[in-house]
Amino acid sequence: VKKTFNSIKICKNEDEIFQNKEIDFVCICSYDNFHFIHVKKAILSKKDIFVEKPLCSNRKEFDIIKDLIKKSKIKISSNFVLRENSYFKLLKQKIKSGFFGKIYLIEASYNYGRLEKITNGWRGKIKNYSITQGGGIHLVDLVKFLTEKNFAKVVSGGNNISTKKNGLKFPDCITSIIKLDDGSILN
Repeated sequence: VKKTFNSIKICKNEDEIFQNKEIDFVCICSYDNFHFIHVKKAILSKKDIFVEKPLCSNRKEFDIIKDLIKKSKIKISSNFVLRENSYFKLLKQKIKSGFFGKIYLIEASYNYGRLEKITNGWRGKIKNYSITQGGGIHLVDLVKFLTEKNFAKVVSGGNNISTKKNGLKFPDCITSIIKLDDGSILN
């Protein structure tokens, strides 16, 4: 990297970034299982954050991040790019206007289609990699954006039939039914 971009500073240790007072914004795009520790370090070093999804891996990590954010003035954002798509913005306007009537069912599908990223890439090396956190979260966020509803209940199930032969032990296929607070359902 230094040979290609000789004018930038290269760190040998991530802590050099978090300890550097001249840096006030960090972009976290490390492997998913490191996001929590990097977000935590950024908050504690008072740096604004852009973090690739997922923000973290579990509720305990989320609660820690939430508590740290409340105590700071840190700005944090993530890459939920579908919100900026003109088609989805138009769809949101139509939903708000009542064009579709009362919505009672939303169906969405995230067909990953890149099995080699799980079987041969870093994702397959993470002990409990989540395809929902790594990709399906875009659908969850999009529905939240479109409907402005809260999620009341989630029931999910999955299997790893497609990747079991590769030795992976996490589900590569997940389906979820999410009940929204107005009684509508997301499948």
